[in-house]
Amino acid sequence: WKFQPPVRGAINPDPLVAQVDANSLEWPLTFRPWKPGDYLYPLGMKKKKKVARVLIDAKVPLPEKDRVWVLLSGDRIVWIAGYKLDDRFKVKETTREIVVFTLSQTP
Repeated sequence: WKFQPPVRGAINPDPLVAQVDANSLEWPLTFRPWKPGDYLYPLGMKKKKKVARVLIDAKVPLPEKDRVWVLLSGDRIVWIAGYKLDDRFKVKETTREIVVFTLSQTP
């Protein structure tokens, strides 16, 4: 994955790109493999959902689940890399700066 400095612009629909409200982040950020019990508030939802359930709903094959990583701000999941953004970090009308995270696919 790559970190790009804060930028303004249209929201990118690519699942390999996460655009988040810079002011909602708690630094430093952490990037690690997901663990059983991890949860987030999926974009557009007000209830929490376990990462395991998000991956099941996305029909992620079992071997691929072992390669899924999460981006954390403090102890809160910001993004299931390549799959789902947390609603608490979404870009809002009041957002002044956007941080863009890009997941690089390696062969």
